[in-house]
Amino acid sequence: GENYSLWQLGLLLASLQDLSHGLLHLGGCKARGMGTVRLERWRVELGFLDREAGRLTGARPHEAGKNPYSLPKGDVLAAPEGGQAGRQGLFRLLTYDDEQVPGLIDGLVGGPLRSYMERRA
Repeated sequence: GENYSLWQLGLLLASLQDLSHGLLHLGGCKARGMGTVRLERWRVELGFLDREAGRLTGARPHEAGKNPYSLPKGDVLAAPEGGQAGRQGLFRLLTYDDEQVPGLIDGLVGGPLRSYMERRA
């Protein structure tokens, strides 16, 4: 995806993690029962069109005073440890492999997602 907020990325990754741990079920309303899913060898590759090395950056309002999509201001997070930096064309990449993904999820859930939920409470 593109133009995502960091809280959205945290919610997506936390949901996939819960699915992998068996906390969410697929299917239902059928005689066959609920399905299960197992995620193995996670790899999360994030691409950014900025030069803010060592940081995760979400979509931000472009014009002062205008924010029609209610994007979070200052949607930036220090990149959790373990991400491998790289480049692909114009994109700055951060790649998290299997062992580093839980730290990425913890950083996004404990920061941007928690802040978003507290603002909505």
